Amino acid sequence: MNHARALALASFSIFVSIAACGGSDASVGQDADAGNANDASGGGGRDSGGGARDGGSTSGTDSGTKEGGVTGAFACAGAALPTTAPASIAVSGIAYEQASTAAPATLDGATISAYPTQTSTTASDTSTSSGGGAFSLTVGTGGVPVDGYLKATKAGDTDSYLYPNAPLAADVPNLRVLLLTTTVYSFLPTLVGVTQDAGKGVVGVLVLDCDGNPVQGATVTSSPAGDVHYNDASGPSAAASSTAADGIAYIFNVPTGDVTLSGAAGGVTLRSHHFVSRTNVFTTTLITP
Repeated sequence: MNHARALALASFSIFVSIAACGGSDASVGQDADAGNANDASGGGGRDSGGGARDGGSTSGTDSGTKEGGVTGAFACAGAALPTTAPASIAVSGIAYEQASTAAPATLDGATISAYPTQTSTTASDTSTSSGGGAFSLTVGTGGVPVDGYLKATKAGDTDSYLYPNAPLAADVPNLRVLLLTTTVYSFLPTLVGVTQDAGKGVVGVLVLDCDGNPVQGATVTSSPAGDVHYNDASGPSAAASSTAADGIAYIFNVPTGDVTLSGAAGGVTLRSHHFVSRTNVFTTTLITP
């Protein structure tokens, strides 16, 4: 069990996050072991220098320990989302593969495709990761935020689908895409005592605050409901009832089709959003105030 738990924890040492709290900022990769959200330059926050997350909201305000042991900054809760976007947005980053208990390795040869809506079956752009896993995509917007997804594939890995927490209204640099080998993917439900239904989906969720940092003490739910679990200090836990310092949750046996993700952190209601659950793939998303 210790080996298996280490394997699953390592599989989330890089996690996907896309444009938290309003869809207007650069993306952040999550280092679960560090318990800290960092961008490609190694900065500790979502914005270089810790500026406001959305127009009019202030970073660092309403931060610290919340009721019930919840930690995080929540000043952006309820802020209006952008309603316009430039004609096209650029999405770029690095692809990684988790193949063992070692740290994820950058992955060349992965196919990364951008889809403009959640129901799209035709990609708007496709890139093949190379030169240390780098990829770059351009997505047309029609002048409005894009409510779509990314799909990452490579032979021997479980397909990965990535959904933002809100429609994208600006460029997304520094995105980190994680693919799991089929072996790693198959371990995840066993660590929390769940039998995964082959006809349902598996979702990884990262809870971030307004500054892009993981939220401890948060809870998430899906509608339709799945089996929700969280990490403890050692990895995926059958007993944990809320997020640990890494902000990570897992939802197993999510019925296929349109799903609403919701959550709460202390007295703060997190912003709900939709994604599509699929079978035999690894779906990742995040949730923010």
